[in-house]
Amino acid sequence: MSARPIAFVTMFCFLAALLAPAHAGVISTQEYVAAKQAAADRALVTQLLQREDVRERMLGMGVDAADVDRRVAALSDAEVAELADRMESLPAGAGVLETLLIVALVFVILDITGVTDVYPFIDEVE
Repeated sequence: MSARPIAFVTMFCFLAALLAPAHAGVISTQEYVAAKQAAADRALVTQLLQREDVRERMLGMGVDAADVDRRVAALSDAEVAELADRMESLPAGAGVLETLLIVALVFVILDITGVTDVYPFIDEVE
């Protein structure tokens, strides 16, 4: 007697799964390459910002590492691509100051737009 309701529920679940619409589409090669490049750029920026010397410098400037991770995640693909391009073009072992200035500039932009509130002396634009 108790197997019958279980069978009906199971049958209902299978039917509901069959009737659920599936959305799939074809993407172009350019879209695929752009998505892969965006993921690679984001990984590069994250990797470079995870370096111990960069983290120490940011902490010295009063920037929390968790804020950095959240802000990098909030960047658009174009912004990440620009950061990655600038970071790759810098000579090895040099450019840490420029990188930190770029990160600080990103923080200022995010503060102005109201996404974060790291710098209390910056008022957000309304």
